Amino acid sequence: MKNKELFVSIVVPTKDRPDYLHRAIKSILNQTYKNWECIVIDDNSKIPATKSIGDLINNDKRFTLIRNKKSEFASKSRNIGIHKSKGELIAFLDDDDYWDKNKLSEQLEFMIKNNFEVTYCWTNLIDSDNNLKIREPNISGNIFDLMLDGQPLCNCSTFIVSKEALMKVGYFNTLLKRGNDGDLIRKLSAKYQIGLLKKRLVFYQINSRGTNISTNNKIGIKRSLKSYKYRLYFFKKDLINRPLKYANINLEIARCYAKLNMLKMSLKYFLKALKVFTIYFNKTFYKIIRVFILIIFIIFRKSKNNLKLIFNSSNK
Repeated sequence: MKNKELFVSIVVPTKDRPDYLHRAIKSILNQTYKNWECIVIDDNSKIPATKSIGDLINNDKRFTLIRNKKSEFASKSRNIGIHKSKGELIAFLDDDDYWDKNKLSEQLEFMIKNNFEVTYCWTNLIDSDNNLKIREPNISGNIFDLMLDGQPLCNCSTFIVSKEALMKVGYFNTLLKRGNDGDLIRKLSAKYQIGLLKKRLVFYQINSRGTNISTNNKIGIKRSLKSYKYRLYFFKKDLINRPLKYANINLEIARCYAKLNMLKMSLKYFLKALKVFTIYFNKTFYKIIRVFILIIFIIFRKSKNNLKLIFNSSNK
């Protein structure tokens, strides 16, 4: 990462959240770092983005608005933005989130100083009643193992990634309508060190009103299920040497099937996980017992030697 004024492309997918989008765009306009472009991908919203943010951007040539002819969901919408981008770095902002005014300037300075291709920052969580919580995962560097069975980092709006890194891992997976940001981060973490800027520079909206690109109902559970199964397939070789990660993913699949009342399938994946946990427990248990016996033997031998010394000294 060269120390110069880098051009950043900001990719904003949006779907039927005009008020939140208005807030997100305002936070981009307020950035202290000015060398950027913003690509808004309207995923066929009922109220076109041109109407909901037209008063903000006017004839600002830094903005490009693209409207999908049909709903393509988050992954494809973000990929459209990435392919349209001209920047060396890509920053993501979901339409219901917004940034601190120093988000770009401070995170870019951190990236350049530490020569990172991928970075994220901490975030503030906002619920529908505007209550604030914080999310500060202290996870960075080589985090691939941690990403295999979960997504312990902050969301996509906290990330800035070099376009070259995105090209190498193949962008967002368009087959996934849920967990697509975690999947991308997982693929990036397999190739790159992940940098963490320990500052809360993003405001992440939870429990958003209106239509989400990823829903939390029965459809959302099915999408989660697909995401976990994809993980088992795509990272099959990596999971061979990580049995507990493999078991945890199977447990999550079992949980999804249980929520869908598909008990036969739930039991199938639960037993797969249980088998691994049983084998792992047996190996660990026997290892613990062997070490415990060794410790007891050493203690006994030392005690016996001490008794001999005491006995011999008393006979002199």
